[in-house]
Amino acid sequence: MEEAGRAAVPAFDALPPRLPAPDEIDIEWQLLDDVIDEWRRGEATDAAGLPADARREALLDLHVTEIAALTAQLERVSARRASLIADAHRESAAIEEERAAVREREGLRVDPPRRRAELVRRSLTAEIACATRATEATVARWIGEAEALADGLGATLAAALEGRISYLHARTIADEAGSLPAAHRADFEAEALRVAATTTPGRFRRRARILRERMHPDSIEARAADASAGRHVRVEPDRDGMAWLTAHLPAATAARIDARLTDTAGHLRALDGEERTVAQLRVDVLADLLLAAGQGIAGEAASQPGAEGPAHNGATSARDESAPARATSGAPSARRGIRPQVSVTVPARRLLGHGDEPAMLDGYGPIPIDDALELAGAAGSLRRLLTDPDSGAVISVGRDRYTVPPDLRAWLRVRDGTCRFPGCDRRADASEIDHTLDWAAGGATAHDNLAHLCARHHHLKHEAGWRVVQRGGGVLDWRSPLGREYTTEPIEALSVARQREPEPEPDPPF
Repeated sequence: MEEAGRAAVPAFDALPPRLPAPDEIDIEWQLLDDVIDEWRRGEATDAAGLPADARREALLDLHVTEIAALTAQLERVSARRASLIADAHRESAAIEEERAAVREREGLRVDPPRRRAELVRRSLTAEIACATRATEATVARWIGEAEALADGLGATLAAALEGRISYLHARTIADEAGSLPAAHRADFEAEALRVAATTTPGRFRRRARILRERMHPDSIEARAADASAGRHVRVEPDRDGMAWLTAHLPAATAARIDARLTDTAGHLRALDGEERTVAQLRVDVLADLLLAAGQGIAGEAASQPGAEGPAHNGATSARDESAPARATSGAPSARRGIRPQVSVTVPARRLLGHGDEPAMLDGYGPIPIDDALELAGAAGSLRRLLTDPDSGAVISVGRDRYTVPPDLRAWLRVRDGTCRFPGCDRRADASEIDHTLDWAAGGATAHDNLAHLCARHHHLKHEAGWRVVQRGGGVLDWRSPLGREYTTEPIEALSVARQREPEPEPDPPF
């Protein structure tokens, strides 16, 4: 997805027209550059009379000094951003309360305070994310840190603004203090600030965690049990057909898993002809264990004398020494009991043996054509969805019915790829299909009036003043409550297929 920010326009008639203003940050940087240039010239003049070696050391020291000064300025800028975010959140909440009071006086329905606060936070998160081109998860973290620092950790925010500690130190204090009961935060903050003043951010995080542990009134056993309830696994797509698999789990379990992977990989690495690195073997062992392969590399390690690797229902395998070593973690079709439901788009030219375009795995992006065919071979069923005008898929049922038919739903999922809100990367198959122009307002159930929106952004569209129109070709133009405009494009520029007349199957609009 690509987003293009446009010039902001007023969202409400009451707002005064915005005048172009000089970029204050650019002005400050220009002033800083002027000061630095003058300082450099003075230092260079002073060093000119020194011997060559000493002169070079003096200039190197100048570079290091400037790097340290700029780093300190960047940390202060981050703290300034946190302060502004806290102010923006308070202002957003005040605006919503004023609007709620007006609606109440006019006898209109008013959402409960908790719901209003949730929508304010969501809309502000989206507003900042769109303006900064950051992810909403990142902005949500910024807002959380800003709230924590502005509410009860004023001394920490002041120290970061003044440059006495880095913003990384301040974030660590906010993270650790946020999990302490309110009565213990002031003591924690005072002691943490004392330590932070003379400690690097990495070492400070370890010391702050110990300090928080010492000050927490609840036992580690009770807190560990509560924290374990939040364990989860997350998959994040990456480039070149790869992905990150991250698990948040109890530390003791993680340590045991890490030791098992290292131990099994070590046994495999010692085998004759094994060319994979220990790092590669650890990944392959992990995948083999999770997918329970009958003929996997972990089973091979278990078959070696003295190995304590995991067994696979008693099955082991022998390596074909004539074949190159290869990982089995990326071959779902070889896994017992795995019947993946996948959506893979293969360009028609590749099917005809032309071109080198990659296949597209739904929700992940480009993958090698061989991997796509292997995934397709493991699927229980296939749906052909050609990306050319000869597909014959239904791309509109007009006003005949509200429900999106299966072939149009599949077409939209491949076209959109993700939620179509600016900056959102939530997969389309985990999102809802929204009528851009509401069905109740006359919108059609057609490809040019439908788009995927995750539940969060679906609510923002209908309840928080975000507006969207379809330009054509799957392109969406968005307008935020503040009047900022953004454009999102589909992941796949699918051609509009030839329609066939649908049978009338009227459904109620709900």
